[in-house]
Amino acid sequence: MKKFICTVLSVLLLCAIAAANGKSDDDSDVVSENQKITLKWASVHPAEHPASQMMARIANEISEKTDGRIEIKCFPGSQLGGSKDLIRAVQKGDIDMVSEGAANFGQYVPSATIAEAPYIWRSIGHLESALNGAFGQKINEALVGESGMRMLGAMYYGTRHLSTSTKAVHSVADCAGMNIRVPENDLFVAMAHAWGSNSKPITFSELYLALQYNIVDGQENPLPTFASAKLQEV
Repeated sequence: MKKFICTVLSVLLLCAIAAANGKSDDDSDVVSENQKITLKWASVHPAEHPASQMMARIANEISEKTDGRIEIKCFPGSQLGGSKDLIRAVQKGDIDMVSEGAANFGQYVPSATIAEAPYIWRSIGHLESALNGAFGQKINEALVGESGMRMLGAMYYGTRHLSTSTKAVHSVADCAGMNIRVPENDLFVAMAHAWGSNSKPITFSELYLALQYNIVDGQENPLPTFASAKLQEV
C-alpha cells in the first residue's frame, strides 16, 4: 500500500468452536476405545497465519498423543468458505470446528462482540482474565443454548491496525469519507461508521482483490494477518 499508519484499534479474539448439541444419545453415537475419529477444522486465515499454525500444531500433537486414533484435518485459507459459511457449516455438522473472531458470533450472543470491541481491554492479561472468568463462561453458556456451538478456547495474535492506499491517516478525522473494508459483522461496521468512514463488509478471501482494484481505500487487521495475506503488496 502507498500510505500506511499503524494504529492500535482493538484486541482480536480468535475462537475455536465445536458442535455441542448436534448428537443424540443412542448407541450409534458411542465411540469405542479403538475407533478412529476424524474431525474437520477450518479457518479463513492463510496457512502461514499464526492461527493456522496453531491449528496444525494442535492437530499434530493430538495425533501423536492418541497414536493416530484422533485425526484433525485442517482447512486454512478459506478452502471451505468465508467466515459466515464456516460458522453455518459447524452448526449443520458439515465440519466440526472453526477458528473465528468473537464478533462473528454476535449474531447468536450479542455480548460476545465485546471481546473485539475497540479500546475495551487495558492489556492482554485483562482480556485473558475476562475470557477465563465469569464473562467467558456466560458467553459460552449462551452460545451453546442459542447456536448449539461451544467455545473451546481463545487466541490473541495482535492488536488491529489500519492501512490505506489513498492517503495517510494521522487521526480519526482523516478517515472521513474513506471506503474501509471491515469484517462482515455489526461491530466492525459500526466502528468504521463512527470514524466517519463508509463501511464496506467484504469476506476475507476477497480482501486482496478489493484493495488491488481500489474497491476500498483501506482495511484494518492485526499485522500477522497483513503479512500472511500479503496485504502490504496492495
